[in-house]
Amino acid sequence: MAKAQPAAIEYSLLERMVEGELIPMAQALGLGVTPWSPLRSGVLSGKYSRENMQAESAGRADWVARNANEATFKVLDMLKTVAARRETTMARAAIAWVVSRPGVTSPILGARTEAQLDDNLAAIDVRLAPEDIAALTRVQNR
Repeated sequence: MAKAQPAAIEYSLLERMVEGELIPMAQALGLGVTPWSPLRSGVLSGKYSRENMQAESAGRADWVARNANEATFKVLDMLKTVAARRETTMARAAIAWVVSRPGVTSPILGARTEAQLDDNLAAIDVRLAPEDIAALTRVQNR
């Protein structure tokens, strides 16, 4: 019999489908959640905004075009506000939000450079206030 493999789930301010059933199920079973892509492939890192939604490479152009919409911009606007209020980067605030979510034990980071990794790891020191978590949780990318 094959050994069961854990399912990887994407979870970020822009991908919250897991909140409906998967996270509540994991909590009910006493399981931790280790989500991947807390920065939604870099969209929540701070490099994209209403003013700049240019793909870094031709291979990412279609993906960026599909995600350049008002719903995404509302999330980015709120994330920028919260990051400024906490004097941190958007990437750190986005990761801190994911870590604050019930059931999440640790996100899987996908940094490409040492500088990105250092910035992502610094999220461990970010303490979002309850009102920051609430504001980010309320803003929807739908």
